[in-house]
Amino acid sequence: MTAAAGFVLFRIFDIAKPWPIRRLEKFPAGWGILADDLLAGVFAWIVLQICIRFFIVGLN
Repeated sequence: MTAAAGFVLFRIFDIAKPWPIRRLEKFPAGWGILADDLLAGVFAWIVLQICIRFFIVGLN
């Protein structure tokens, strides 16, 4: 379940491309594609960690 949520969050950030992610697309020679995917993954991880802390730990 957590992996699916992480994947969905990643896709949301990868498609929506909020401010810092969109700027990375301008890097040359394919580096922009890699960099924006990495930052989208970092954003997804941060949001997922916040959700886990509030929803999973809060249930205990």
